[in-house]
Amino acid sequence: MALRNETTAQVQEQETQPWETTGYQAAVEQTPAQATEAIAAPAVQPQAATAVAVNLAIGQVCILQQMKDLFTRMGKEWSWKTYTGVNVAGGAIKTSAKASLGNRIKVRVLNWEYQWMSHCGLAQPTDESKELVRYSRDGVHLEKDSNITCADWVQSLKEDGYPNARTDKRAVILGVLVDSERKVEGVRYVAISLSPSSLNNWLAFVEQRNLDIQFAGEIDDPMKQVVEMSVESVTNKQKQDYSVFSFNMAEPA
Repeated sequence: MALRNETTAQVQEQETQPWETTGYQAAVEQTPAQATEAIAAPAVQPQAATAVAVNLAIGQVCILQQMKDLFTRMGKEWSWKTYTGVNVAGGAIKTSAKASLGNRIKVRVLNWEYQWMSHCGLAQPTDESKELVRYSRDGVHLEKDSNITCADWVQSLKEDGYPNARTDKRAVILGVLVDSERKVEGVRYVAISLSPSSLNNWLAFVEQRNLDIQFAGEIDDPMKQVVEMSVESVTNKQKQDYSVFSFNMAEPA
């Protein structure tokens, strides 16, 4: 296949899909993104405070939502070489080197963004299918070869005998590892890969956070954007069990 010459991308998370994480990504120190500045609300009369507070909150977006594509808006590049890849595999949270962090971690979020993965769509992993996984940051062009589109790559896989080849929408959360159930030396800056199901959980969590800020009176502190990420076991329509991330706000450890 003519398109196979591209360097194999790092494979991130295994759920019901046939791929698994390979390779090692070392953590190095970087300067965390600056906290989003708070916008002071205008003074109001006491008798109108409740109504005005609700009206002001309706226009607000939680800080986690504002962190979507924050690095891109800052003009800040990031690379898998500078973050330790983290995913859910085998019922535990593991690094790309397969070191277990346990079933629960706490991460101070710096940035998150969508990611697309083009793959063979097999029910069971094979060495060849892992080599044929490709990633994209815009859902159009491959990350490692911008001259090839995701659609072109999927079509080439189908022509090579993978009729179920497709491109899935995923996400990556970049942050600082604050705490973990199991300690792994050298892991500080992490890139958490979210499968499609984990991404759905993340989007629901961020939306719930928006509602908490807008209508439940919770305060959004820029310095306390720490999220607890846990392993959750789910069962698909084929009665197969697999693991995904679930999310909650947490105080820094």
